[in-house]
Amino acid sequence: MDIKDLPEVKRWLNQFDIPDQYLAEYMLKKLRYVSLEEVEEWIQKAVNNLLEDIKKGNNNRMESVAIFPVTKNTENVFNRNKELKAANDSSGRIGHALKNIERGFTSHIEVSPRVESMRSKKVRHIIYVDDFTGTGERFKKFWRGVSPSIKSWCSHGWCKIWVISFAAHNEGLRKIVSNVGPVSEDQIRYGYLIKNGLFSQNLNLHHLCRKYGKRLSEKQTVLGYGAQLSPIVFQYGCPNNAPAILWCKGSSSEKAFKPLFPNRSVPVELFPLFHSEVDVNTTAEDLWIARNYALALAFLEKPELYNDQYELLTILSYLKNGRSPDNVRELMVMSDDSVNSYLESLKTYGLIDSACTITRFGKDILLRGGKSKFNKRRDKSDYKNFYPRSFLGFQREV
Repeated sequence: MDIKDLPEVKRWLNQFDIPDQYLAEYMLKKLRYVSLEEVEEWIQKAVNNLLEDIKKGNNNRMESVAIFPVTKNTENVFNRNKELKAANDSSGRIGHALKNIERGFTSHIEVSPRVESMRSKKVRHIIYVDDFTGTGERFKKFWRGVSPSIKSWCSHGWCKIWVISFAAHNEGLRKIVSNVGPVSEDQIRYGYLIKNGLFSQNLNLHHLCRKYGKRLSEKQTVLGYGAQLSPIVFQYGCPNNAPAILWCKGSSSEKAFKPLFPNRSVPVELFPLFHSEVDVNTTAEDLWIARNYALALAFLEKPELYNDQYELLTILSYLKNGRSPDNVRELMVMSDDSVNSYLESLKTYGLIDSACTITRFGKDILLRGGKSKFNKRRDKSDYKNFYPRSFLGFQREV
């Protein structure tokens, strides 16, 4: 299924001028759509891996660990004297995944324990889990509401703080490290790290967001909150760090503009995007950006021939163009594990060396891949009888 086969997507694209529709479609294809299952599976694996590391660091003895989902701090000057309203954000889903982990341990692990319980169990490690870290402001505000007792234990070195986030922008992690004393870089774990992503590097996408951002009600966030142009969209909600044309409604003078994810919600009609039911990964634009023009044109001619090797060919094209593996991960919105897996495959095939430099064989593969493999169909009447000059080693007598 093509992405434009979804009626919601088609209606959204029709709001753009015809030349801009192709760029808007490319933006949609390069977003990283994260399903509910993927988030929960990654969180459980990440927490379990950290618990194993904690155990190994303590001579294979498990210490008491407290795990908290990072929640939105709803306290402010307007409701300070009122009953706090529950955040009802993604932390609820994270809490459910963490509860699954707690059930797997008969002791030592407790999710969102009270301070007294932590004190009685002599908790030595505290893990804070989030699905997305954008500017880092959310965690910074969350830390303000953490119990003074916990902060005291950390300052005396009795407790060690860990932070786990499915996806994170580098500037957000830096803000956490600089504003939360007990947290250092080696105490943060993540699945996707965004330093200078594809959207940030593509000036055409910047222009698209600014051009149509004039029609939005929140013009100050046309590039997303914090101007981060985040490429991550979760099945349960679109972060406001993503381009505003995805989630922000039109201004009063431009009421006709309707976002794809209204008020950051995800309509049920768009769920196929999150379950590999829609082809959003393979685009000739990536090969063109990697300056492999011949292969991009060959892909446009017969894309089905390259689908199985698309990621390998695109990564190989970027490496040939002088991109580093870290930059490739940014451009293709991949996790470290995914990129490393593809790089290992390229090394196994002899297409790159141990330093991730493309080999002569790798260059030849790209060159041959860009050559047209298809001859024009000829009418059957054009074919003539063919008589081989030899058969099984015997020369044919004329």
